[in-house]
Amino acid sequence: NHDDAKHFHRTLKEACDTHNLEYYPKFKKWCDEYFYIKHRQERRGIGGIFFDDMDSLPPMEIFNFVKSCGYSVIPSYMPLVKEHLNDTYTEEKRKKYRLRLCVDTTA
Repeated sequence: NHDDAKHFHRTLKEACDTHNLEYYPKFKKWCDEYFYIKHRQERRGIGGIFFDDMDSLPPMEIFNFVKSCGYSVIPSYMPLVKEHLNDTYTEEKRKKYRLRLCVDTTA
């Protein structure tokens, strides 16, 4: 759902922006590229951020950034869980999901 994705990414962006305004676009792009499925011409999942090799920064700066990202998980995810807790899950959705995972849909 588009609104869910916007909420999720807005929360990640806020966590990144408190440290460096360049982090979110850079790390989102890295994630989008890393999880791109060429043969389907699509990205896997809702996306997010992906970062590594930040060792050029002071250790406490890195730690505080990673901590901010970690602390953003609950506010980014729990509202979505509460919103969709009682959504119905049809057999059609199950088959579609299993097909996406290349799982035998006859099981």
